[in-house]
Amino acid sequence: MREALRNVSGMTYNAAEGGRSGDNMNLRSFYTFGDLFLDGIRDAAQYNRETFNLEQIDVLRGAGAMLFGRGQAGGVINLVSKTPLRYDQHKLTGSIGTMGYRKATADLNKAFNPDTTLRANLMQRDEGSWRRASSLALTARSTSDPAEYDGGELVIEDHFGTQSVKLLAGDMILYPASSVHRVEPVTRGARVASFFWIESLVREDSQRQLLFDLDMSILGLRGSVGDTPEVVRLTGCYHNLLRMWADV
Repeated sequence: MREALRNVSGMTYNAAEGGRSGDNMNLRSFYTFGDLFLDGIRDAAQYNRETFNLEQIDVLRGAGAMLFGRGQAGGVINLVSKTPLRYDQHKLTGSIGTMGYRKATADLNKAFNPDTTLRANLMQRDEGSWRRASSLALTARSTSDPAEYDGGELVIEDHFGTQSVKLLAGDMILYPASSVHRVEPVTRGARVASFFWIESLVREDSQRQLLFDLDMSILGLRGSVGDTPEVVRLTGCYHNLLRMWADV
């Protein structure tokens, strides 16, 4: 991602200041730790992000709290993942460089019918050292257009109230698995959908909320007072709590 953003004006890169690894950058002189998003969902993890499964990278300068929630005033970086296409498409790329660098990617899309498509993105990289990477991203689209059927709404009941959702073909909704939910009967046509679960490394909701609040507070302190010894110690507490609570 660093190479993809190197020509963006106002973007500068840090060198692991504050003990953070992975993508570590400033936008308009503000930290972006809490302003990295993947498909509109905050992605504050510390790792080097690959671009082989990205359709595009959006960089929005200026405060974006109205669209993305609380964060720094520098801006927002949103990574947009590749999604299945309604037609067949296959693309292979390869690159070589000095010091044993080699990289190969494959972007394979297969449309089985107008409502069912599958897209797989693969990447293999070797830098002639201990750092090697192999990744696979797989996305499927198997949903029906709302005009093709009646009923079939997804009803979610949680502390935020009761919500009734009827998505467009290819759209997705993310909601807590602990909530009470049901699908209304289909009275006309057929409803085809795919679903899956995501498990957090930290199992307890209260612990995840505490880690999130602590991380956001650290980001705010860094923006106002910089990397003082107190902020560095708080960062160490955050990582120690994460290691203690992670279910690995």
